[in-house]
Amino acid sequence: MDRQQLIAAWETMVVEGKDKPVESPTVERLPAGYDPEVEREKLRWEQQKFAQKMEMEKERMVFEKTKMDELLKRKEDKIQIERASLKMQQQKEANEVTRLKKYSDALRGQSPDRQMTL
Repeated sequence: MDRQQLIAAWETMVVEGKDKPVESPTVERLPAGYDPEVEREKLRWEQQKFAQKMEMEKERMVFEKTKMDELLKRKEDKIQIERASLKMQQQKEANEVTRLKKYSDALRGQSPDRQMTL
C-alpha cells in the first residue's frame, strides 16, 4: 500500500470506530506504578517499624518503673531514718536523768541551750 491508500484505510477505520484498542476482559488493570511486591515490602517495613517502636516503649516503661522504684526506696529509707531519729529523741527526753536536768534548769531559770557560767 502506498501512502494515499494507508490514509484512506485509516480514515475508514476511524469512521467505523475501529481505531481504539480492544481491552481484554481477563486482564486485570492495575494503577500506574503499582507493584504488589513493593506494597508487601512496604507493609513488612511498617510492621517492623511498629514492632521496634513498641519495643522501645516497653524498654522506656521498664526504665521509668525502675527509676520510680529507686525513688520510692530512697523516700522509704529517709522516712525510716527520720523515725529512728525521732525515736532516739523521744527516748532521750524520756530518760530520767535528762528530765531531771531539764527540770533543774527550769527551776534555776536557765534554758538548756544557754548555760550560765559562774
